[in-house]
Amino acid sequence: MSTLDGMKEAAKAFSRILTENNIEHAFIGGFALQMLGNVRETFDIDVEVGVNGNEELRGSVPILEPGVLILTKMKRAAQYIGSKRPQSMLEYSGDLQDILHLLAWLRDHNSKIDFFRWARLGQSNNVEMLDSALNPSDKAKLE
Repeated sequence: MSTLDGMKEAAKAFSRILTENNIEHAFIGGFALQMLGNVRETFDIDVEVGVNGNEELRGSVPILEPGVLILTKMKRAAQYIGSKRPQSMLEYSGDLQDILHLLAWLRDHNSKIDFFRWARLGQSNNVEMLDSALNPSDKAKLE
């Protein structure tokens, strides 16, 4: 059994236990990206517990909706920009690859980044910060 297959089986079992106990959850991070077809290898499974119940289901493993997952990756990557610490540089490199994969996934599935849901999850200050960083010409392209 491959590492990814083993991780999928573990995630299914964990998800089944949480679901049987009415605990809302979604898989995030590198594992969720692998479920969306990303080839970057990961050796752990990150899960968020107590989400709003709007996770997208892929088989029997719920993952955070890609339009929101990309924002979690962007938020984390922003913490590592400019760091010279080797581990931080490695994390940033992985996050950047994940962001590029998610952008391609969103394009290929005619989906968009879900700023509205991100704001509802208590991240409105990050939405405002991103909005303030855009040039007016870039905003016009988005509208």
